Amino acid sequence: MSEGASDLGKCGRTIKRNRPCTLPPVSSAPSCFNHLTSEERERHAAERAAPSPFDLIPADPAEPACWSWPAAVVADLAEAACAGLSDRTRAMVLSDGGALLAMDEWHQGRCAICGRRAVLVLDHDHATNLVRGHLCKSCNVREAHTGGVFELYRQRPPAAILGVCEQYLSPLDGL
Repeated sequence: MSEGASDLGKCGRTIKRNRPCTLPPVSSAPSCFNHLTSEERERHAAERAAPSPFDLIPADPAEPACWSWPAAVVADLAEAACAGLSDRTRAMVLSDGGALLAMDEWHQGRCAICGRRAVLVLDHDHATNLVRGHLCKSCNVREAHTGGVFELYRQRPPAAILGVCEQYLSPLDGL
């Protein structure tokens, strides 16, 4: 194997006794970090310093993202969310208030704290068992253990913004 050639995700640069290095190469470089040339190290450092799409959303925003979303009437949101349902299903959902469906519609797949579009979980207050809003998995885990933006979220969650008061029903309740 020639100097700098990569074979099956291995560095390949020559090490002791003229053997090839078997460490994996760093992204966009022909060798592992230990065997980068000075030019390759500079290029690698510049790539790491370049902004990522995730840098557009701060890791710890000053306030929950949902505070900047336009408030809406729950009945209107529930009606919009029911648009594709059969008349019977729609009537059942709307007779129940459709509050959780309205919150789904309002969130539009965005986490209430960081604003990222992600797989969301239904967050609730463990003391009152009331639904608060939808969070990404990362924010849901951090929410229980930190202050800052999470404390602000607990003080005025999406449910409070929309005027929703719904009990959390655990998926484990029926077991």
